[in-house]
Amino acid sequence: MNSDLAQHRLGIMGGTFDPIHKGHIMIAEYATRAFNLERVLFIPTGRPPHKREIRLAGGEERLQMCRLAVKGHPDFVVDDREVRRQGTTYTVDTMQELHKAYGPGWQFYFIIGTDTLQVIDSWRCFPQVAKMTEFIAIYRPGDEREELTRCAQRLERQYGARIHFGAYEGPDISSTQVRRRVASGGAVDEWVPDAVDCYIRTHQLYTETEDGNRTMDFDVWTARLKAILSPQRFAHILRTRDMAVELAKRYGVDTDKAQAAALLHDCAKEMDRVQMLDVIEKAGMQVSDETLEFCRRNGCYGILHGPAGAAAAKIDFGVTDPEILSAIAWHTLGQPEMGMLDKVIYTADILEEGRQWPGIEEVRAAIQKDLDEGLRLCVGRGMEYLIQTNRPIHPSALALWNELNFTNH
Repeated sequence: MNSDLAQHRLGIMGGTFDPIHKGHIMIAEYATRAFNLERVLFIPTGRPPHKREIRLAGGEERLQMCRLAVKGHPDFVVDDREVRRQGTTYTVDTMQELHKAYGPGWQFYFIIGTDTLQVIDSWRCFPQVAKMTEFIAIYRPGDEREELTRCAQRLERQYGARIHFGAYEGPDISSTQVRRRVASGGAVDEWVPDAVDCYIRTHQLYTETEDGNRTMDFDVWTARLKAILSPQRFAHILRTRDMAVELAKRYGVDTDKAQAAALLHDCAKEMDRVQMLDVIEKAGMQVSDETLEFCRRNGCYGILHGPAGAAAAKIDFGVTDPEILSAIAWHTLGQPEMGMLDKVIYTADILEEGRQWPGIEEVRAAIQKDLDEGLRLCVGRGMEYLIQTNRPIHPSALALWNELNFTNH
C-alpha cells in the first residue's frame, strides 16, 4: 500500500509483554508523536515454546496486564488475536488479518527494537510482511547506528522494506529484568505501571521456576543479608557458602540448594527470643514442646535460630523447598537420619575456613574422604565443647551422636 494514500496510521507493538513495562508504553507514546500515529495496537504473542528459568505468565494474565497498562491512553488498544489463535503464531498471519479488519484506509507501522531489525528477514514469509507494513526501529543504548543504517538499506534493496528509525531516549527496561527483580523479592514499581505492579503482586507472578519451586536470586539475597547482619556474621555466611558448595560438588548434592541453605542458615542468628518465636509463628512452622521447654529451663533460646532461620527463609526470601528449609532448621542441633544437604550445611558451618579449634585440620581432611565420618567428628567436637563448658545437650543432638556412633557399628 502507498502510505501517502492512506488516511490513517496504525502502530503495532508486538511481543510477549511478560510483563508489559513503562518502557513499552513510553516507546508507544514516542512513536505516536514522532510518526503521527492515530492508534497503537499492543498484540501479545502466544506463549513461547521454550522453557524459561522463571515460570511465565499465561496469555490471559499478559492480556490483562496490557489492558491495565494502557488505561488512560485512549489511542492504545490491546489486541488478543495472537493469544487466541490456535497453534504457532506468525506475524504474516497477523498482518493479513489486520489488513482485512482495517481495510485500505490504514497504513501499518510495526514498532521493533534494533536487535529485531538485524534478524527480521528470518521471519516467516518476510517478503510478504514487508509489503504489508512499514517498520519503526527504535534505537537502543550503545547501538552502532551506521551498521544499522546499512542493515536497513540491505533490507530495502532485497525486499523493498520501508524502515524508519526512532531516536527514543527513555529508560532501557527489559521484561526479563522485571521478572528477575520480582523473583528475588525486589520492588518493580519504578519499571512497571502501578496497576501492573499491583496485578503481579496480587497474582504472585514470576515467583516460581518451571518445576514449581520458588526462584532464587543469590546476588539479591547476599545484598539483603549484608544489610541486616553484622560484618562478622555476614563474613561467616559467605565462608560457609563457599565450604558448602565445595562439599556439595564433591558428594553430588545440588549446588544451588547448598548455596541457598548456606547463605540463609544464620539469617536469624541476630534476632532476639521474641523475634525468633514471632517469625516461626508467622511462617506457620512449629518448634516441639520439648525444645521450648529445653530453652526455658536452660536459658538457651539461641538454638532457635535454626528453625527461626528456616521460617525467615520462607517468609522473607520466598524459599519453599523442603530440603533447603530442613538444612537451615537443623544446622545447629542436628537430628537422626539427616539428609545429604543437612549434612553438608551442618559440617560447612563448623569447618568453614574462619573457624579455628584444636584438631580442625584433621576433621577437614577427613570430610574430604567421607562425609559421614566428617559429620561424626563434627558432632563429636560439639559434644565435647558442651561437656567442657558445662552446657546442656539437646536430645536431638544426643540422638544424632548415638546414631553416628552406635548404629550399625
